[in-house]
Amino acid sequence: MKQIHHIIKPENLRKLEALFSEIKDRESANRFLLDISGIHDFFRTDKEFREFKQSLEPVFSVQEKTDRSEYGDFQTPEPLTDQICRWLCSQHITPTAIIEPTFGRGAFIISALKTFPTCQILTGLEIYETYFWETKFKILDFFLEHSPVEKPSIFLYQADIFRFDFQPVVRLVKDQNLLILGNPPWVTNTELSSLNSPNLPEKSNFKGYKGLDAITGKGNFDICESILLLMLKWFSGCEGYLAMLAKNSVIRNIVHDL
Repeated sequence: MKQIHHIIKPENLRKLEALFSEIKDRESANRFLLDISGIHDFFRTDKEFREFKQSLEPVFSVQEKTDRSEYGDFQTPEPLTDQICRWLCSQHITPTAIIEPTFGRGAFIISALKTFPTCQILTGLEIYETYFWETKFKILDFFLEHSPVEKPSIFLYQADIFRFDFQPVVRLVKDQNLLILGNPPWVTNTELSSLNSPNLPEKSNFKGYKGLDAITGKGNFDICESILLLMLKWFSGCEGYLAMLAKNSVIRNIVHDL
């Protein structure tokens, strides 16, 4: 379980403690942290606020798993995400809205905050609660250190991407110059099934395979591919760019399907 003092720099933690000392309720805390970090609804419950207030560390009933393979858990290092975002910027990509659909420990989000001052809306999803909070604290640390940098409105959700309703997000970004950014899990549905993982899309023959192809080898697909297709499905009516890391085989499949 991650502790806040392992994520937020000591000088920023002291600053946060001083600023937070007079806050008595969750609503005030959320308004305060929205002003500092741009994150909406930082605390979802009074319990989360009380635990934070008591010790300034996230004390949640989340156990660190030793096997993170069900999430395709290769966490993209921040130097790489910095390089990717700088390259996108060099291509004159200037998003006003960014979506990171599987943000993990938040490297792409932090790199995007560094690189794209044009961003007005940033939305992210992460299924794993420990990473969800770690990313919130990283964003908070970033803005404590870089204040008064202009902040986008940030909406973070702890959610399963395959069961998340993106319709409100579509409405939020439909008139924006959109960048969908990230590194989806590099794992197949067969591997997840062998782990009895719930982190799977609903079963459907979405490619229209027939006969044995539908129930044997060709029915095995990368979760990354499924996520990319999901993003294209939901945001096909938006103007913008899709910049996500994927295997060559996944990219070929996506291009073929299009």
